Amino acid sequence: RSSARSTSSPPSLDRRLTFQRARRRMRSAFLVVALLARAAALRLVYVHGVSPEGPAHPRLAKVREAVHGVEVVAPDITGGGDSYEQCTISAALRVLHSCCEAEEGPVSICASSFGAFVALLFAARHPEKVSRLFLLGPALDMKANLPLFVDEDGMAAWREEGVREMGPGVRVGWPWAQEILDLAAGDCPPQPLCPITLVMPESDVPRAKGFLDATPAAAAPRRVLATQGWKPYQADAGIEAVLPHLTAWAEACAEKSDALGLSESGAGYTVDVLPAADGAVSAADAAAAAASPERESVRRLQIRPEDFDGFHKSWRSHFPPGHEIYSYNAREDPAGAARAVAASFAHATKWLPSDVVSELLDFPFSADAPAALLLSGLPVDEAPPDTPIVSAVHGIGTELAQPRVPVAESWTLGLARLLGHPFVPPFFDKGHRGGLVRDMVPVPGVENLCGLLGLHRDFPASVFAPFPEPETFLLVAVRGDPSHVARTVVVDSEKLIASLSAADVALLSKHEMQAQVLLPNGTAVDQGAPFLPIAPREGRAAAATLFVPDAGAHGEGAVGRMVSPEGGAEVEAAWERMMAVGLEVADYVDLQAGDCLILNNVRCCHGRTAFEPKLDGNDRWLVKSYVTSDLWKRPATGKYGAEAYPNMVTRAVERVSNVD
Repeated sequence: RSSARSTSSPPSLDRRLTFQRARRRMRSAFLVVALLARAAALRLVYVHGVSPEGPAHPRLAKVREAVHGVEVVAPDITGGGDSYEQCTISAALRVLHSCCEAEEGPVSICASSFGAFVALLFAARHPEKVSRLFLLGPALDMKANLPLFVDEDGMAAWREEGVREMGPGVRVGWPWAQEILDLAAGDCPPQPLCPITLVMPESDVPRAKGFLDATPAAAAPRRVLATQGWKPYQADAGIEAVLPHLTAWAEACAEKSDALGLSESGAGYTVDVLPAADGAVSAADAAAAAASPERESVRRLQIRPEDFDGFHKSWRSHFPPGHEIYSYNAREDPAGAARAVAASFAHATKWLPSDVVSELLDFPFSADAPAALLLSGLPVDEAPPDTPIVSAVHGIGTELAQPRVPVAESWTLGLARLLGHPFVPPFFDKGHRGGLVRDMVPVPGVENLCGLLGLHRDFPASVFAPFPEPETFLLVAVRGDPSHVARTVVVDSEKLIASLSAADVALLSKHEMQAQVLLPNGTAVDQGAPFLPIAPREGRAAAATLFVPDAGAHGEGAVGRMVSPEGGAEVEAAWERMMAVGLEVADYVDLQAGDCLILNNVRCCHGRTAFEPKLDGNDRWLVKSYVTSDLWKRPATGKYGAEAYPNMVTRAVERVSNVD
């Protein structure tokens, strides 16, 4: 203290003030020491995913930066040896158990991808050892996810060869897959009771719905942080939006607090959407973002229910009994089918909002148009019949005796006419609609075909010439999958190519692939022509062509495969990587009643996740139609095509240009 004492304060008061100030300083010092001691005692465990870097993945540095000096223990779950060839779930669980055994009390775990699944499984089996989880891009159900990335043929080759390349520098042994396939039902997905924060792209949230809806009643509420700027498969570009939440989580862990931003909700979880982080982005993140476009493959348009007030009354007036919409057949009565298309077009444009009509009109022409559009909220048939039974894998339409869904079909034909004109591709010769619409439904006796449908384009010109390639096609949902497991997978081919390594792009741009069907006697039958998986397009970036051989017409025991006659195993491995990357960067769409998905067949590839049909009348039911604009002769304007309008059934003939 200064020797100059205030004359307004007696010495005794000065002494009391001095003591109080000293006591406050001591209390602050003790608080700092206590907080430092608590932080020093806290050790977070980080469990890495499957990547070439293993526990040294750059994401670990981001995690350490976010938790502000708290010690982060990062066990190695690769299994040792070369890449992940020795990795198994059981071995990873043992490593994590040993790591947590050294801690006093339960630990907090941050984990990524496959490591998140290991953390979930560990927390479910050892609840006393885990206090809370923070999961980045989690794999929630490995048993369900594995068939999405590796089809039956790939599984068979993996089992036989003992190892599979899952990406550049990542070779995974078969025991890893075998343990996943052998997981008990209760472990798929694991359901621990501790608080869980899940961080995933907004487009992935529907895929996590099964896990979230199954939250046990006794579990702590779960929080989902749905990101708009961060994608776990894009080198962590945009992860800045996530890091503040990881910081807050770590601080709550240090305080042993339950205040983790979890709010009670009837569903047992909350979903918060995180916008992309503002401000400067690191050079590495900027490069990653440039190499892997952030645009979504599917643009979603939600139409308001009030826009369709009175729709069904209008529809019944527009399509009275006896109208062609109830009985059209593109093969037997092309003129009647054309009238059904025209009436559907007129009614659809009458009810669609003008901005939606503009979006559809721009879709085939604009360079800025998305690869796919999802319209939601369309009114379909008020009391749809049971999902129909088709007699063959490529059954189109159904027999006349089976009830139809004329409202959904009118949307399909009307929207198709906005984009061009619906037509019947070659090979489609079944169904009383003459093949103009196709029922996408399970087929009795071949339920195995409801497994993963790999990414592909429908009738690509490079494979099926001289058959015409559909420019676009539509899927209108009459009934969605009740389990929400069956999802349509869509990926913009430019986005896919940008997500590949430069080496794979070079290989797939130079060497052709050939689709084959391998018969039981060992004979290989070529299907279509050889094609370049990545090929240039006039006026645009290169396009990807993915294709899935169809072995169904060759009888039991026949299997499809893709080979590279010139490039051999190296190119075939690059093809497999492109298929896997496509599934990673794709949008997954859960089509439910009233949804219409419109795909640019030239610009994107599509597929479907595996699901189990019940054949109880409530299975997923989509109505599909193909669209083109340059098939028909136009004698009134002096332009020519392969078919005379209104014939909508294409034939295997050489097409001529529309320009004379």
